[in-house]
Amino acid sequence: MGGSNRWWRLWRVRVLGALVLGFAAFNLLAYNHARAMLFFAEHGERTAPPEALSAPRRAWTLLAGVRIPRPETARSPEHVDLQCEEFSIPVAGEDVTLGAWYCGRDDAPLVVLFHGYADEKSSLLEEAVGFRFSHRASVLLVDFRGSGASSAAYTTVGVDEARDVAAAVGYAREHLVDDDSVLVLFGRSMGASAILRAVSEYGVRADGFVL
Repeated sequence: MGGSNRWWRLWRVRVLGALVLGFAAFNLLAYNHARAMLFFAEHGERTAPPEALSAPRRAWTLLAGVRIPRPETARSPEHVDLQCEEFSIPVAGEDVTLGAWYCGRDDAPLVVLFHGYADEKSSLLEEAVGFRFSHRASVLLVDFRGSGASSAAYTTVGVDEARDVAAAVGYAREHLVDDDSVLVLFGRSMGASAILRAVSEYGVRADGFVL
């Protein structure tokens, strides 16, 4: 009888140990994937889609997470308008600056454009050109932190980027538009969520939204 009890206790200890190890391994995988998605690599190529990966590479990606290089701007503001200006916008209370392109004049409606996850401002060139020439609006294209000409090399998928939206809108109201000018915010994907959070958390206001 005593031997049976000892065997039962040993079995329970082993099962509990296996569960603890499995839980730890699962959390390690989750941590690796989350970190890979939030912290951009300094260089190299982006991880290909799963169907394009070899079996060993697929297994490694499952363990280590995807590789996403820091988004860099390969084009210039002249692709929007020859009169564009390029400058940086400081984020209040943080050691963060945002790269930006401004094309237009202070008496025209202004559309501020915010890109999506793992992208940068030149991904919105087509939209910017449309607003600029089809609608006669001024445009301000902004790099979120960690992308393009901005500082840092990470993303928070819209959380801290809401502060970037607030900083860009504040800068635009102070330096780029008249008090009675129309201001519209355009956001794609993560840019849309960052705008909504900026409205909710930081009281950002605009005359229109395209999300």
